[in-house]
Amino acid sequence: MLKRFSAISMFIITLITTSGAFAQEAAITVRNFDPYASIRIFLGYHNTDPAENATYDGETELVNRLQANTRFGAKMEIEGVKTHVEFGLNTNSTTESDPAYLRLAYATYGFNGLLLMAGQNYTPYFFPATGDYVDDNGLGGFGVPYDGRQQQIMLSWNGLYASFIETSKITTGAGTVADITVQYPKIAVGYDFKSGANLIGIGGAYNTVKINDPMNVMDGKNLVSWITYARLNFVLGDFTLRSTAMYGVNTGNFGIASTPKAANADSIAPNMPTTVVVDVDEFKNSKHFMGYINPMYQILSSLQIGLGAGYAQVDNDTFEKVDKQVAYFINLKYNINKYFHVTPEFTYRDFMKDKSGVDEGSEYYAGAKIQFDVF
Repeated sequence: MLKRFSAISMFIITLITTSGAFAQEAAITVRNFDPYASIRIFLGYHNTDPAENATYDGETELVNRLQANTRFGAKMEIEGVKTHVEFGLNTNSTTESDPAYLRLAYATYGFNGLLLMAGQNYTPYFFPATGDYVDDNGLGGFGVPYDGRQQQIMLSWNGLYASFIETSKITTGAGTVADITVQYPKIAVGYDFKSGANLIGIGGAYNTVKINDPMNVMDGKNLVSWITYARLNFVLGDFTLRSTAMYGVNTGNFGIASTPKAANADSIAPNMPTTVVVDVDEFKNSKHFMGYINPMYQILSSLQIGLGAGYAQVDNDTFEKVDKQVAYFINLKYNINKYFHVTPEFTYRDFMKDKSGVDEGSEYYAGAKIQFDVF
């Protein structure tokens, strides 16, 4: 662990101390070299009410931890090329080999009105709410479509974009698959209309792999998954409304997380059955809808109140019932100064009933996030 931290620390120190000299010797203009760090701590109580067929009792426990999205990184611009590299601290690491992890590493370059982005970045359909629970993604799986930070190449022009993303190779639901053939990258296309802080966007994304396994009844068939999505950010004075909705097929195979687990909180967080189902010798698609609404109001220059409600459901012809879940939150973000923020929050998540009609339990969190932004 110390070796990994030392290597990363030396990389950052060397980058900072040599950037000026490099620029002078090579006669290259380095602009906007901005290192930063954000330390985020979660403190509060987490309560679980288990499913009706659970073998354990619910409990209330104290959560006091460094969030896994605590981060440090830097942004730089050289000769029109903008780069962004960011690392996170893996606070749940149980090995010495991964105390830190790469979050972002991408570059952008504009030419003839086009913007090219290449590297590891958030996918274009990720549009988070302001809930802090679960490392600032409290509505993940409850309205927020999220498949991680992925390697991709994106071209955009006046709000139009096309992104070629690392293919999701998840074959869960298709039985035991020995091998797959990747034919195309995951592709996302869309359009965002922007006017100041206001945004209206629509888009869609497609993913497919070919099953290559003579021992599998689905050998030679394509496992297809896709999503369509829309999002909104509306600002009127001190009021902001943020929202998104997604409809998709086999989103578990696409890579969309259905319910992220709260680290170190012993969350019950059962995953929704979002992957394809094999029925004899054919695929039965799992149809997935989810969305959220997140109004916010700036009470004072240093104080903002936020509310959120998210909903998700999955259906399949082979299910007895539609699997549903819902979440709510309320928080207050208080900016003590430019670098120090405190956000008390209450979050409630109800996993409702599963595909067989069995109650899956619920959970709530009550506490606060303390955040220090450095540089």
